[in-house]
Amino acid sequence: MFGTASSTAINQGVQQVEPGGVATGTIIYAGSQIVGISGTAVDTIVSGGAQILERGTASGTLITSSGKEYVSAGGIDQSAKISGGSQYVYGLARGDTIYDGGRQIVGIGGIASGTSINTQIEAGGIEQVLSGGTASGTTIYAGGSETISAGGIDQGAQISGGIQYDYGSATGDTICRRVSGGGVRRCRERYSHAQQRCRRRLQVAGRSRSRMPEVSFS
Repeated sequence: MFGTASSTAINQGVQQVEPGGVATGTIIYAGSQIVGISGTAVDTIVSGGAQILERGTASGTLITSSGKEYVSAGGIDQSAKISGGSQYVYGLARGDTIYDGGRQIVGIGGIASGTSINTQIEAGGIEQVLSGGTASGTTIYAGGSETISAGGIDQGAQISGGIQYDYGSATGDTICRRVSGGGVRRCRERYSHAQQRCRRRLQVAGRSRSRMPEVSFS
């Protein structure tokens, strides 16, 4: 399609959004939507099929159940909500929110940067940064987790009750906790890389032989 399509339902079929084409409110049950260069998809619901961004742009996508979104090199995703489905990022994902059961995988060459330049990981959500991938400005809330594999890069994450497993490179992170008054947080810079890695390994192993220094909030 080169024009405009609205409220299309896809079941076993394919919707191809060509240059200049705009698809709004598409629901994908078992088929796929392919967004080509200069194509745009808005408010797509991916329930059981796949949305593929081949140098196209998608905004407001909702990925649920067994749905998948593939952001290819040159593709741009904005403000997706991942709730039970999976998003594979090899291009640029900006402002996504990962809910319970949702998973964002940032692969080689992929960049996940977010909402107000932050990807938000809610309770039960998972972000995985693989070798060659980069996550910037991620916020990890209680119950959420981010895993940075060897060769992966994280920059400026805010760990606010969640967990970050660092096997790659993490810089400029802050660790926060809530204080009285509800919703108010105090933050400090993360532990050194060596301390953070040691702490995470101890948590994973369920051991506490080597006690790390406690965070002091003043």
